[in-house]
Amino acid sequence: MRKLKSADKASRFRTDIQGLRAIAVLAVVLYHAGVPFLAGGYVGVDIFFVISGFLITSHLLSEMRYDGRVRFASFYAKRARRILPASFVVLSFSVVAALIWYPPLLMREVWMGAVATAFYLPNMLFAVQGTNYLAESTPSLFQHYWSLGIEEQFYLVWPLLLSLLYWRIRRPKTLFAILLGTFAAAFALCIHLTFRSQPWAFFSLPTRAWELGVGGLVAFLLTYRPRVLTSTIAATLGWVGLIGLIASAALFNSATRFPGYWAAVPVLGTAAAPRAFCIDSSYSGYT
Repeated sequence: MRKLKSADKASRFRTDIQGLRAIAVLAVVLYHAGVPFLAGGYVGVDIFFVISGFLITSHLLSEMRYDGRVRFASFYAKRARRILPASFVVLSFSVVAALIWYPPLLMREVWMGAVATAFYLPNMLFAVQGTNYLAESTPSLFQHYWSLGIEEQFYLVWPLLLSLLYWRIRRPKTLFAILLGTFAAAFALCIHLTFRSQPWAFFSLPTRAWELGVGGLVAFLLTYRPRVLTSTIAATLGWVGLIGLIASAALFNSATRFPGYWAAVPVLGTAAAPRAFCIDSSYSGYT
């Protein structure tokens, strides 16, 4: 039995997903290292958003189709076990380091960031403070938590919303259309706020939810229409997506109006990239 479980787990190991994650991590790390030819490496976060939306939606749809419901207690317990220990360890060590090396006058800001991070709301704090992530020369000690805050807020809402819609609307096409319209509205809001209040467009969940939603829509399509693409078309889209990811990381910079409509380049590129979402959509990478 143990061998069968190990074999099943290995067979579901997604080298394509891990490859996209590697691209995302490398892009973000090189961006923060100041590598000149990757001034748009911050799009690695957008890659992560799409992957996360795909994996969580695949898992939720699988539960609803085969079990008829979502086990919310189990779902949130898994999220807590995976995220909370490492997150709070880093948070604690960051506060201790600040107490040792930061000037006392800066500690008020540190404590504000620590409290917001502990409640997974650092992105909202940065939006309220008007933080410009792409041009910030003295970032917050907890600024790297902003994307995790968006993901956890999405994970809090998405299972409830999806299960409610699934329960009330049994027709997949209708449900897909509602979700498509919802995320299209979020994208429109993202574009609007990018030109009106860029920090809110960059850091808030309503303006970033469409990126996770794109991954969710791909998971939805592959759950109900798994043979929608031929292998030739999938391979072609894969190369086009990969080119889009490389181009956005190389050509975007701090002057790019981001997220806005430019965010569609890495988001759609991820959705199409190297066969990433064309195999075994029931896989759940966070379990």
